[in-house]
Amino acid sequence: MATRIFLFGTLRSAEKLSVVLGRDDAPTAPASLADHQVYWDVNDRFPVLAEAPGESLDGIVLDATAEDLRRLDWYEGAFGYHRVAVTLADGPAQAYRLTGPDPSDRPWDYAAWMDRSGAMVIEAAREAMRLY
Repeated sequence: MATRIFLFGTLRSAEKLSVVLGRDDAPTAPASLADHQVYWDVNDRFPVLAEAPGESLDGIVLDATAEDLRRLDWYEGAFGYHRVAVTLADGPAQAYRLTGPDPSDRPWDYAAWMDRSGAMVIEAAREAMRLY
């Protein structure tokens, strides 16, 4: 049985997700998480999921296999993220929440991240997943 994972940060990149999962055919769909938003952490390193009443966060939902979860947990865990329960418009899911630095008040911007750092971070993910 698949586990629904809501992806809101760098793993929204289809290329990076493929690298981390080790496959190109991951079943994903657009999704939205109410009353949440993504901000930079206080050190401007990572996107942080945070409660934001009245706002809505766009992302994707992945129907993750057991192996997908092992790979995601291994990769995300290296950066201090752990899975938490969330409720999407169409039902329950899980998302990765950062353990560590608090969110800043600066919204995280996926498009700006892709332009500035996407290619480098995807290459770093390739290197990291070689160790998996």
